[in-house]
Amino acid sequence: MVKKVLETLNRYVFGPSLPVVVLVSGFFLFFKLGSFIVTKPFLITKTLFKKSDKEGMSPIRSAMLALASTLGVGNIVGVSTAIFSGGPGAVFWMTLSAFAAMSLKYGEVVLAVKYREKEGGEYKGGSMYYMRKLFNNKYLPILFALLCIVNAITVGNIIQVNAVFESFSAIFSVNPIIFGVLACILIYISVCKGSERISSITLSLIPFVSVLYIVLSMIIIFQNAGKLPYVFSLIMKNAFSFKAAVGGV
Repeated sequence: MVKKVLETLNRYVFGPSLPVVVLVSGFFLFFKLGSFIVTKPFLITKTLFKKSDKEGMSPIRSAMLALASTLGVGNIVGVSTAIFSGGPGAVFWMTLSAFAAMSLKYGEVVLAVKYREKEGGEYKGGSMYYMRKLFNNKYLPILFALLCIVNAITVGNIIQVNAVFESFSAIFSVNPIIFGVLACILIYISVCKGSERISSITLSLIPFVSVLYIVLSMIIIFQNAGKLPYVFSLIMKNAFSFKAAVGGV
């Protein structure tokens, strides 16, 4: 029964409709906002490192915290999964959807900041808060929160830990149960003090990890520079199919 429900959701909700919703709404915001995300990189960088006397998390800490949730699963496991499911053409749609996703993420952050509330001496906000105020509906935020919990336990947890385990097991002989326990302990130490500790850890690790990822990626690209024309032609030749679009977006 559960399998049939999930298959139906995947076929009708996450299949043909999701890429259309993401691209249309994302590019609507992209042009509505004047495409500043692409045209004003120096303004974005300047704002990122701007110091503020106001309460709350600094822009650079917030950025590193956001990057921490995408590095690895997003740009390594996610990309390989997209290419596996959509073929080489999925790369074209991943690139296109990145511009749409940037605009959507910007819109989410603006709404989260605008409708945040101060509780217990610190600000709290997010989708649940602005849904409640914008739609004047208490059930929609609850449903969204429940789906977030399910996502955190499954996609946001199992896939990430499994990806790390697979990487380690390819080099070392690791018992999956022991690895799972150690991962659980490390995660608990990281999150037990709340967003302050999480942001401190990400601020220390993410810049190094990001630079390392970019450097290693560029080395691989330069080592295979002669194959780039063939790779680009393969991507464009396979891009315009439904399979590639769904896999990429």
